[in-house]
Amino acid sequence: NMKKILNQKNKSPFLILFFGKSATGKTFYSRKLARQLSVPHLALDDIKETLYDLGFKNETDQDKKIINDASFEAILSISNEYLKASKTIILDIHTKEPLQTVRQLAEKYNNIFYSIELITNETSRSERYNLRIATSERHKKHYDELKTQTQSGLNYERSIHPNIVIDTTEDSEKVYRNILREVTKFYENN
Repeated sequence: NMKKILNQKNKSPFLILFFGKSATGKTFYSRKLARQLSVPHLALDDIKETLYDLGFKNETDQDKKIINDASFEAILSISNEYLKASKTIILDIHTKEPLQTVRQLAEKYNNIFYSIELITNETSRSERYNLRIATSERHKKHYDELKTQTQSGLNYERSIHPNIVIDTTEDSEKVYRNILREVTKFYENN
């Protein structure tokens, strides 16, 4: 149903932003939605991992800032090209980045902007971190980062108010159906 709506000629393209703390399901749900809608998915972590694989250092706080800033600029640049070409895209970005910049980019091309903040309780986040570490599910760039975040938590402030906040503690299929329902309802009404 959503795929049909996206293909309507009189509808503006959509920029859907998933954001929230690490281990809340941003990548899982944003990729799933992108696959279902057959639209591009851009994840900040994918770009950071590519830079790491190309030899960029990730040892000091300054190294991490350089990689993070370069990755965010790449996301903005790639997003700009999709939006300029009137293409719908889905972004998966952490909360540390200036998310207002993403909103402004969508508005620049008269795209519909929809933001989804994913949350979960700290017990679930910790369990997800531990599972990622135990199963080698994450890129090696993340291991020290995950351990540190699990121990100390994250500095977390919203830079935009989301269209919807979704708790991902529940069953993943139920959460996904909720995301799809809310995105569809919003898009139909705009």
